[in-house]
Amino acid sequence: MKSTWKWMLLLIGTIILVSGIVFYRVIEEGFYFIANGGDFRAQYIHYFNLFHELVRESGLPFWSWDYALGGSFWNDFGYYMLGDIFIWILLFFPKGWFPDLIIPMSILKLTLMGTGVFLLLKKVNIKPLLAVIGAISYTFAGYHFEFFYTHYFFVNLAVFLPFILLGFERFIQQKKAGLFVLFIFLASIGNFYFMFIASLGLGFYALYRYVTWTETKSVKGFFTFHLHWFLYYLIGLGLSMPIFLPSLLSLMNSNAPYRADVEQPYAFDFSETLIDSFNLLSLNGGISFLVLILLPVLFLHYKKCKPEVVFTLLLLLIIAFPPALEAVGGFSAYEEFRSYPVFHLLLTMTTIRVLQRMDRKETKTIIGIVFGTAVLTAGYLNAPPAHGLWVMIGLVALFAVIVMIYPYMKEGGWKYALQAAMLASVVGFGAMTANSLVTDLLIVSKGEETETAHEGAWGLISLMDEEDYRTLFHHSDIKESLASLEESDSFSRIQVESPYISHNSSMTYGYSSNLAYQTLLPWDVQRFELDVMAFSGGRNLNLNKGYLNYSYLDSLMANQYIVYPESEGPDNVNRYGYEKVRPGVFENENALPFGFVYHDVQSIDQLLDAPYGYRDRLMFEKAFIPTEKADEFDPSPLEQPGSVSVVGELDEASVSAHAEVEKRDDGWYISSEDTFTITIPIDDHERGQLIASMDYEPYTPTDGITLHASTDQYDGSLIYQKNMSRYSYQISQYHYTGTVDAVNFNFGIDESASQVTMNIQPGEFLIQDLKVYVDDFSNMENIVEEREERALMIEEFSNNKVKGTVETSEQGVLFLSMPFHEGWSAKLNGEEVDLYKVHSLYTGLTVPEGAHTVELSFTPTGLMPGVGIASAALILFITLRIYRRKK
Repeated sequence: MKSTWKWMLLLIGTIILVSGIVFYRVIEEGFYFIANGGDFRAQYIHYFNLFHELVRESGLPFWSWDYALGGSFWNDFGYYMLGDIFIWILLFFPKGWFPDLIIPMSILKLTLMGTGVFLLLKKVNIKPLLAVIGAISYTFAGYHFEFFYTHYFFVNLAVFLPFILLGFERFIQQKKAGLFVLFIFLASIGNFYFMFIASLGLGFYALYRYVTWTETKSVKGFFTFHLHWFLYYLIGLGLSMPIFLPSLLSLMNSNAPYRADVEQPYAFDFSETLIDSFNLLSLNGGISFLVLILLPVLFLHYKKCKPEVVFTLLLLLIIAFPPALEAVGGFSAYEEFRSYPVFHLLLTMTTIRVLQRMDRKETKTIIGIVFGTAVLTAGYLNAPPAHGLWVMIGLVALFAVIVMIYPYMKEGGWKYALQAAMLASVVGFGAMTANSLVTDLLIVSKGEETETAHEGAWGLISLMDEEDYRTLFHHSDIKESLASLEESDSFSRIQVESPYISHNSSMTYGYSSNLAYQTLLPWDVQRFELDVMAFSGGRNLNLNKGYLNYSYLDSLMANQYIVYPESEGPDNVNRYGYEKVRPGVFENENALPFGFVYHDVQSIDQLLDAPYGYRDRLMFEKAFIPTEKADEFDPSPLEQPGSVSVVGELDEASVSAHAEVEKRDDGWYISSEDTFTITIPIDDHERGQLIASMDYEPYTPTDGITLHASTDQYDGSLIYQKNMSRYSYQISQYHYTGTVDAVNFNFGIDESASQVTMNIQPGEFLIQDLKVYVDDFSNMENIVEEREERALMIEEFSNNKVKGTVETSEQGVLFLSMPFHEGWSAKLNGEEVDLYKVHSLYTGLTVPEGAHTVELSFTPTGLMPGVGIASAALILFITLRIYRRKK
């Protein structure tokens, strides 16, 4: 035992020393180990800032008003950080320390990885030296360092998996399930997606261990063995349900079911498959040489190692077959190799066992090592690492030579020297792998060019420095501008116009917004933009882009201010009702209260049948609710609002001369091999909101379209793109292909435009309808006054609770400016009532005539069932422990 501790301390010291040296270069150059681009910049820092504030303010991070009109942090951010124990540690420190703590957190993860692998290898009877070599080999993979700075939580799989397998070994060897259950629980609360990948890895390993563990094989024995450990797996999973289940429900309510099913072409070619697999492991994964040079030894000893050979072949076949690798990686892109830790750990364990079991004096072993070294060297020469090619080749050769001559050495100083050299070669290779990435990152971050570049899953992204961080996340002008705003008596939202503001900035600066960018964004929020309103812009997923130029929606969502922190701002903004109250600040005089009562109530089906061009005005005037609820109000037929007039139509349009046009009863069929233009003349009109609305049917390779719309008065153009990428007919998994074939171009306030121009990329299209509308905003102020008279008078407003009173002269719908979420419950005068969707997105409840007290409270969906399941799992675990002790 003392010997084991000495080796483990040596391992831990080596990991801390080597990683410290590698990371010190980043600190010395004045950078954080954080990508100044991609999701780390756009998402993760903002998420942490919001998480930190929610925990510090209310303890339990349930609901937040600071993103996407409001959302359930407990549900939506289980994928990112809610259950991440490493993030929990950072919550004890000031929020601004987050970038400084990324490197210490990364070193901690590397240390835990190595410790877990060392203990696992020791548990399967690997000698201490080889266990340390295997742990170092696993820990210093390029994959880990690449994801530390791009997607920090991806690496958690590499941390937890060795401990899960260690717990599995303790269970099958000693019948002790505690460690196994603990790490299943920790991995499950950390991230349900990577828990899926870890579960597949555990399943692979369990199948292999059944073959090698049991002497007599039978169908009954097979099921008994696997059902036994699977029961404890379910207990660990069950304990995680208060976090795991809400996250899973959020996934089901996100855009995940609507993502494009993109088929990747795949044709098998033996030589190309070998090269691609090597590059995936070596260049993308940054795998240690240890696995690659020992695989030939394993295959040459196939008679002695049949289970290991079959198991290894299975793993290699999955790597070589992209659809299988994508499935094991949670159906992510093949080149991202998100399941890398599973394959790396299992292959490392197998080859370390081979290294220990094989007679290194045997000819087969020597041939295998020489062959593996030669092939690996050829691979590195064909696709060299970014830096230190010959040093890395030399380290591989040094290790191979030592392995071959080691058995001939007698005990004593020379043997210890060879052990040290063997260990040093593995450590040196790992250090070179990590240092190569850091070198390129520093070159790129300083704006310099490099002849050879690191080739990983994500390429190279420059690192963030302190100035970048403060500009993006602690900008003094933005803070001062927000602090200077007059506090509203009621809830309100703010729009900040700054080059340093992104979709998630409201999470950092603590204001309510309608923007968001995250994977589990509720689908209703996106569907409202893409399908209900047919906003212009892209049809890519995970984004709530906001309501550009939509004055009515601004009022409905209680948007009170538009702020320009770094300047005095323009003379006016392109929306109705905003007045410049001081330099850089515009206030919306028509911002509606958080809650108010609609008397005119219609069915949501009526809204969805209405033209897109004036749906926003309809929602401003009337509440559109589920049909079964609307029937209680006896809805009347829907008509075009009196404030809206048609000032341009397809029949009056002209099309580029080179395009072929066929005018049919169902629209204009237009075909062109080049970009073509549709020009629609506009009648003289009063000042108002100008919208061009088009319904179409595409006949292109991907049913795609890219369209730029402008007027002769609008500054710039608006773009609409569906099922295309960079003007080519391509679809990615982040596209929503099922959105309606329609688009609204809202040009905001206009009084003098004479035409709308639409430039469309080459293809064939049926333009079914095209109209230009002007809304003169007549009667808007009167409607606002009526809404204010029937407003919800808020008495208490917090993240998870809203309380107020409302009075209405007749039955109506109390509209609440927040997205509908099943976690919210309502009481009217102390009695529970139903909440339902208004306008397909917002929340409402029916209120009878008279004065009422309204109470709203929030509990994340799945939390209470999750607590129940976790309680049952805990009781079952305790019962099994008591039963085993008695037995």
